[in-house]
Amino acid sequence: MALVSLLLIEQILLLAGLLIVVKYLYRVTLDPLARFPGPKLAALTSLYAMSYDLSGHDPLVKHLKTLHDKYGPIVRVRSNELHIFDWKAYYTVFKQGSDFDRLTEFYNSPQFDGSFLNIPNARVAKPHRDLFVQAFSKAAINNLEPLIHEKQVIFLAKLNEAATKDRSVGLDLAFNCLTGETVIHYCYQMSLGLLDEPNFRPRLVVDIHGFAPFVAFFWYFPVIGGMLNNLIFSLPDGIIDKFFPAAMSIKAVEDQCASLINSLSKAPPDSEEVQSSIFRQALNPNKEKGQYVALQKELTADAILMLLAGTDTTAHALTFGVWAMIKQPRMWTKLREEISTVLNDTQTLSSLKSLETLPYLRAVVKESLRVSLGTSARLARVVPSAGVTLCGRRIPANTHISFSHYVYNYDPSIFEDPHTFNPDRWLGPDVATLDSHMISFSRGSRSCIGVNLAYAELYTTFAHLVRRFDLVNDGTTDEDMDWIDTFVPSFKGRLRVKLLAVE
Repeated sequence: MALVSLLLIEQILLLAGLLIVVKYLYRVTLDPLARFPGPKLAALTSLYAMSYDLSGHDPLVKHLKTLHDKYGPIVRVRSNELHIFDWKAYYTVFKQGSDFDRLTEFYNSPQFDGSFLNIPNARVAKPHRDLFVQAFSKAAINNLEPLIHEKQVIFLAKLNEAATKDRSVGLDLAFNCLTGETVIHYCYQMSLGLLDEPNFRPRLVVDIHGFAPFVAFFWYFPVIGGMLNNLIFSLPDGIIDKFFPAAMSIKAVEDQCASLINSLSKAPPDSEEVQSSIFRQALNPNKEKGQYVALQKELTADAILMLLAGTDTTAHALTFGVWAMIKQPRMWTKLREEISTVLNDTQTLSSLKSLETLPYLRAVVKESLRVSLGTSARLARVVPSAGVTLCGRRIPANTHISFSHYVYNYDPSIFEDPHTFNPDRWLGPDVATLDSHMISFSRGSRSCIGVNLAYAELYTTFAHLVRRFDLVNDGTTDEDMDWIDTFVPSFKGRLRVKLLAVE
């Protein structure tokens, strides 16, 4: 009997092994994607991409340009994923009303479940997304200037205190505190106290940064990741806090957002509390005009999205830009000279309107956005049922195609010497061409709705930081400022500086 059982197990294992071999042979021979070039291991298994993205070193996106140079504009980077580097193809996929849905497994964060980010189809997402578009319009952000200045005053005062005490500052975390506090106050009329914490190290910011290296795991193991997320968040708060501090920080924000939405939903529609909120339209949709009627769960997910999306990306652009200028101090000097034309002293704040007239400041902002990418991940889309022809090649329905900001924003045919931080490129005659090819906020119907807020914060922060302080590197290395791909770039170390207040 034992012998029969052993033989049965052996046969099952043999069959399983045979099926695996057949599957792999199919992927490199009969699979419709087998005719697309790329590393053979990538065609067989996700281990090729995982070996980069889960290594903690250079992510796959940093190797894509080399692959495209070798294999052409379409490269098979996973068994069912083609990465594409072609501008015409990019604008075909990322256009208004695009039929290319987002890949569900990639946009699978449980914390955003119900938000417009996680809706795969752009047309389906649009009514939900449109509830917030007006709140982030250029006019709305211009009216936000007093709040931006209020946060700047606190931020600059803390930097001045650090300068007075000759204290080192982790400026990358400080930028996260500034941008996070600004967006949370605008969106919800409340404070998380991010700018109140000693030395810019609030728990929320530190914990989220600590969790960043695990993000890529959820891309490759979405089912396991979802199960782990559900398990962790079902535990008692004390256990979550002790063993999963990042999860506890996120849960605390979730609870605050849910409480806020609940409070707003009970307030009179014409109350100042509701009318000053970005949720004013979402809470009072015009059903006769067909406006989207959002559930409380959806609005809570939207609230979390606004906080996280509005914090890291802008802070990263500031960090990339400042680090580049620390290494090239002539840029800092040149920028200060220009800013001094609208800021005669170090105690006043300039209007956004005045700052936007400064060409070199604009160039620094643009270059910082270009090199910081906005999103570093391979943004995945699904080919619609009719299939598509891109780069002269027919791609079958349901194929996953991806596009990386890193490849496009560092395209040497558009941005000469792309790995050099060079604001002067934005002062030349071809600036319109550069603008049309800089995709840090993405393009089309799924582009970032927070673009105007990001620009306002970048102009204001760069201007007043440069006008008031000189920065001295406090041991930061290029290795510290190298990054891994966690949907947004995550630095391997901290931007440590000491500040010298200027007269």
